[in-house]
Amino acid sequence: MFALPHAPLDKSAASSLRAQRQESEAVASPAHKAEVRRAEASRLPAEVRSTAAAEVAPERPRYPPGSLLRVSDICGRPAVIRCGVVVEPAEPGLLPISSRTWWTWVAAGKVPAGRKLGTKTTAWPIEDVLRVMQVEETEGA
Repeated sequence: MFALPHAPLDKSAASSLRAQRQESEAVASPAHKAEVRRAEASRLPAEVRSTAAAEVAPERPRYPPGSLLRVSDICGRPAVIRCGVVVEPAEPGLLPISSRTWWTWVAAGKVPAGRKLGTKTTAWPIEDVLRVMQVEETEGA
């Protein structure tokens, strides 16, 4: 037989370790933080709720007129997670769609073809992207 290096944990110690682990997992997940903020905001009075919701929503980037936008600017970038740790946080785009949807719209003619800046780089004028955003808002409403 072998000796245990430590005594077994009682229930209160085990529950506190479990709580610490859940807290550390919550810190590693930005999506969880946003979910907690939304839940907390829903319990607030109506006049405070609108400002709390604005704090939860990610800020969308602003571009000057005449800017050329790449797909990553239009659709955003997903978070890079390695070994359960967020290495690069997600960046919101102008449209809440994936890059695959954007390219499908380009192929279908729903979005004008972009300008080729290089062999692997295509960009769209901000005016074209804003026009697509307005059409999507009117169709979605």
